[in-house]
Amino acid sequence: MDWRERGFPVIEQGQGRDTSNARGLPPRRYEDARNMQKSNCTALFRKDASMSLMRKLIVVASLVVLGVQSALSTCPGAAGISNPHLSCPDFSSTQTPITVGANQRCELDIAPDLGSATLIVEGELIIRFEEDLVVDQLIVASSGWISADGQGFTPGNGPGRGSISGSGGSFGGRGGKPTGSFLGATDARCYGNSSSPTQRGSPGGGSNGGSGGGVVRIVQATQAQIDGIVSANGCPATSPGGGGGSGGGVFISATRLEGTGRIEANGGRSVGSGGGGSGGRVSVISDVATFQGEMVAAGGRPDHGTDDVILTKTIQSTSTGVRTLSAGRPFYLTAIRTTGTSSQYVNDFTIRTRVGSDPWTSYKRVQSASSAFVFQGNTAQTTSRTTYLDVPLLAQSLIFDLGSRTNHFYLRAELLGYYPVTIEDISCGQDTDTSEAGGPGTVYIQDTGNQRMVIDNLGQVPAFKYSADCENILLSESGKF
Repeated sequence: MDWRERGFPVIEQGQGRDTSNARGLPPRRYEDARNMQKSNCTALFRKDASMSLMRKLIVVASLVVLGVQSALSTCPGAAGISNPHLSCPDFSSTQTPITVGANQRCELDIAPDLGSATLIVEGELIIRFEEDLVVDQLIVASSGWISADGQGFTPGNGPGRGSISGSGGSFGGRGGKPTGSFLGATDARCYGNSSSPTQRGSPGGGSNGGSGGGVVRIVQATQAQIDGIVSANGCPATSPGGGGGSGGGVFISATRLEGTGRIEANGGRSVGSGGGGSGGRVSVISDVATFQGEMVAAGGRPDHGTDDVILTKTIQSTSTGVRTLSAGRPFYLTAIRTTGTSSQYVNDFTIRTRVGSDPWTSYKRVQSASSAFVFQGNTAQTTSRTTYLDVPLLAQSLIFDLGSRTNHFYLRAELLGYYPVTIEDISCGQDTDTSEAGGPGTVYIQDTGNQRMVIDNLGQVPAFKYSADCENILLSESGKF
């Protein structure tokens, strides 16, 4: 299914979204607002490139992650990595393939010289260097993960670092503004090259902003098969007032690109009044591309305004078969919060979603997964459990498919999310009252002589400051250019 059919508003380089002037804005303001939707630092993309939409290409403006950050994360303070178990294969071996096994976690500070080797990643390979990883054949299994998450510039450093007031870090896009102020035209500027990213992402500003994403550069491969995840995500802020770190860079150059996994360079989430980090830069160059997965350069979302309770429902054994929740209009699902009782509860569940009358679709974290993603419910306790999705999911109706549970069960489910902000929601009074999601980054694709890049901001419109007569947007004071 084309992403436009799922409701993602697509903006291709050089054109605006076809949005009616429903609010009756003055013509100048309306045109400026349309242009604002495209403001995401893509000036380095060549103007003569062929522009078209790649199926399953997502460049979104709001990032939601599993748990505190991601289920897979190298960000400081992320669960499960305080005492990492380092287990690397012998990269100096002349025998191939070289395999990072399913139970291995390997962290590398220096690029290994693999030459004509085959590298198979079934576990976790953490990249802490900026040099090219030269390999003849790369296979990232569905359980595998190559990550440079949080390996970019640290707080206070970097060319796109967030403002003192707590904006998100910038790289492939612009970091989101914090509550209470706008970005100046010279604050948190984006940088880098969209077709061949070589730089790291920048941190969020304010108190304890998140670090930026690092760099993953895989070159000279005759084949790159990615069924798992390759990521250079920014980190979330670590205290109130901090901005999220920007996504970093992912560059893959291969004769053949195959697989059904995900390549991502997402911005980190803010905390409190901070702004979300911008998306990073993903670039894939290949002669033959049959990759059917997802490429994501999402901006990190702010800490508030995107976790509103959209729907609440109690599902219990005394209610026969009513496990469907429906909203009046499509919304972006960001998280699910569940609560049980001390003796009646659901251990785990999966979900199916749809928009309008579309077919029901099981939620999977990556397309290559053999089954739906399993959400953890509640064991014998009354405290709530909140699980964040990796990226916002457009939905209107949702079905809970329950897994293991007590004989008599009780599940109070809350769907958290937000309704898209569109051009129709803009008013002259929109100014400093809220923080922003980070701007979308860039995804550049070159194969069989074609070059294309798609910008998709999930319908989000950046906040901007108007002149006193509400006739013009003050670009320099809104931090846009």
